[in-house]
Amino acid sequence: TFREAVKEKFFAGMIVIEILSLFLSYYLSDIAAGDTVKIAMDFMLSFYFFLIAAFSILISANSTFKDINEKMVYLILSKPISRGEYILGKIFGFWKTISFFVFISFFIISSGLLIINSLSHLYIPHIIVVERIFLFSILLAFMGFLLASFGTLSGVLFSSPILAIVITFLVFIVGLELSPVKEL
Repeated sequence: TFREAVKEKFFAGMIVIEILSLFLSYYLSDIAAGDTVKIAMDFMLSFYFFLIAAFSILISANSTFKDINEKMVYLILSKPISRGEYILGKIFGFWKTISFFVFISFFIISSGLLIINSLSHLYIPHIIVVERIFLFSILLAFMGFLLASFGTLSGVLFSSPILAIVITFLVFIVGLELSPVKEL
């Protein structure tokens, strides 16, 4: 599952989108008034949050359906592997893929923010704490693990990948809105 996911064009496309968003955040921070580095950092970290969520949802729901559609499941299940082991293998493969994507994204975002900080024209340089970005990346990886697990479950339960993606995305939105409802 890991090798299959990394070989897809979708994986490389998400990394290219992330690099392009760095350039976009640099130019948006120059346009906006105020602390340019803080604006670039806020934009990149919020974009990073939704990028990990989209990556986790799309890769998990699509892969399971693709295995069923291309009849790869029949080849795998003809071996002495149970269905539960197959699903667990898919989930662990997605976790490994998400960990790899978060690892690459952490280095891209950290280096990009440090470059934006060095290019900014501030009298007092902004302090970018890479350790906090690293902790944020670890938490995003756990969020991605949960979304990939639920995406795999919905990919197995529903016959359409669009339906699995939509339901997983709705669960993600419900999870985001759960804390304000709890406070209310």
